Amino acid sequence: MNSRLHIHKLFQEFFGYLIVLMLLMDSRVIYGSLTTTPSWFNYLIFAGIGAGTMGSIAYTFITKKITLSSKQAHFFMVLAVTAVYLSLYIFCHHSKSYTIKLLLALILLSCYHIIIEKGEATLLLKYRNIMTGIAVISLSFWLLASVLHVLKPTGTVLSTWAGTALPKKVDAYYYLYFETQELEIPILHIASFRNTAIFTEAPMASFNFSIALLTELYIAPRKNKFNIVVLIIAILTTLSTTGYCVLALILIQKYLKDSKGKKSLFHILSIPLIVVGVISAVVVIFVMVRDKMGTGSGEARLDDFRVCFLAWKDYPIMGCGLGNGGYIQSYMSRARYIANRGLSNSPGLVLAEGGLYLTVIYTGAFLRAIYRSFRYKMKDYLSFIFLFLLIYTITMIPFIYLTFYILIWFAFGVNKKKDSIETLEPLLNYFTKYQKNQI
Repeated sequence: MNSRLHIHKLFQEFFGYLIVLMLLMDSRVIYGSLTTTPSWFNYLIFAGIGAGTMGSIAYTFITKKITLSSKQAHFFMVLAVTAVYLSLYIFCHHSKSYTIKLLLALILLSCYHIIIEKGEATLLLKYRNIMTGIAVISLSFWLLASVLHVLKPTGTVLSTWAGTALPKKVDAYYYLYFETQELEIPILHIASFRNTAIFTEAPMASFNFSIALLTELYIAPRKNKFNIVVLIIAILTTLSTTGYCVLALILIQKYLKDSKGKKSLFHILSIPLIVVGVISAVVVIFVMVRDKMGTGSGEARLDDFRVCFLAWKDYPIMGCGLGNGGYIQSYMSRARYIANRGLSNSPGLVLAEGGLYLTVIYTGAFLRAIYRSFRYKMKDYLSFIFLFLLIYTITMIPFIYLTFYILIWFAFGVNKKKDSIETLEPLLNYFTKYQKNQI
């Protein structure tokens, strides 16, 4: 019996990690933005998600009987209506292959979440595990190579993720770590490479490390201090304003939560230290923001709101079409277009490319998650949702598969803590049935 259960769990873990690996590969890793990247790279990611989802569902159907609860049936009805709703959008635009692939990925991830996960965010826990490993590797290379210069590059690659039409030369270390961006450290005025790990830029590295940290803090049933420390250090070494804001908010939320209703001498004496720490963090963030606003990157972030709004005004209902970034870029100034044509504003991008038609879907997922968190007083989930909303607002991540999965969890999951036993129900039923047969 134990061996059969072990094999079943092994297969499910394999398919789950396959999906998570594809989510990672779609999160702007540098492997997908090289001049040597094959044209079928993105299709391989989509195929991996399909194989992981269909393999997991098929294996589950083969090994044991699956019965859908009324709640799951309701979610499938909502998914069907959403698929039809999004299909109507596809027929209104010309970029059908791109949007069809996104729709199919959304359906696959939703089916996995409803049937296999039953409303839980188990893929995020797996994602946290992988990102913690990446953090350990990247910190080692960042310290030994980028800071101490003990290690030398083992090669160079040409990255097409440069914000311009020209590829950028990037030093690589065993293809496990890449020096993609250099930045002057605020206050210290020391130039250093940012820890971008295997990602195209620091904001995306910070985004992925932050999602893993938020998962560890607010979703994981048991907190792992090693994971927390490693992920925090990784975020700090990206020198990303977004990551620093997230860490500051986590610190404030954690202190307010721990000190609520406590009047001990320790908490009273710790107040000045916390105040000094928060003020110091605010000063560092302010300096970073001020310095960034004086650069092309900072000015581009502000300009994103303008160009996205102007593009949306032309097509307010259906948008200009997913993947039609060229239309949005047409509203950029010539200097901005030459220097940095990339976007970094998810809500603006959804509104400009998808119009109010798609914005409703994104907004609905956020509102449902917030409503359930308030209704069932799940403060940890609420913290995750609001911090993810902050990251989502100032990072361009609306159409990557990881964002899709998180929004799917918002739309169909965010279960009450006591409902988590539902994920073990099929396994418990199988165990009970086996015992009866033995008797």
